[in-house]
Amino acid sequence: MSAFGGVEIYYGSPSGINSTPSWTKSSTVSEDNFGTSVATAGDVNGDGYSDIIVGAWSLNSFSGAAYSFYGSENGLSSNANWSTVGTSASWYGYSVSSAGDVNGDGYADVVVGANDSYFGSRAVLLYQGSSSGLSVQPIGNIRTELPGRSSG
Repeated sequence: MSAFGGVEIYYGSPSGINSTPSWTKSSTVSEDNFGTSVATAGDVNGDGYSDIIVGAWSLNSFSGAAYSFYGSENGLSSNANWSTVGTSASWYGYSVSSAGDVNGDGYADVVVGANDSYFGSRAVLLYQGSSSGLSVQPIGNIRTELPGRSSG
C-alpha cells in the first residue's frame, strides 16, 4: 500500500475471503487521502457486476475528489471509469456510499459527501447511474447551513 493512500479489495469465495488482496489501487498524489472512504456503488451501469466508489477528500488543497471503478467478469477496472472533483476547500469525497436505486430506473445511484463548504455549506450530492455509468453532474443535493451541524 502506498504512503499516499490506497484501497485493497479482498474477494470472497465459498471457502471464505482471500488472504491477499484481489485488487489494489494506490494514489500517486501526496496527502490526498485517497481511500479514506470506500463503498460498494452497487451496479451503476447495469452490466451485472458490482462497482465501487472511492473518496479522496484532501486532493488539490482540500477540494477533494471521488472515483468509481466499474466491475467486470475480470474484476474491477484498473483505472477510474468515473471521477469528479469538488470546489475549493469543500472536502468533497469525505464520505461516499451507494444510494440504492433512488429513481427506480434499474441502475444503482451513489452519494458523495462534501463536509466543508461545497455550495456554501456541508452537502451530500446524488449521482445517477445509467447504461453509460454515473452522471457527470449531481442530480440532487442535501445540505445544511445550521451552525454546528454537519452533513456529507
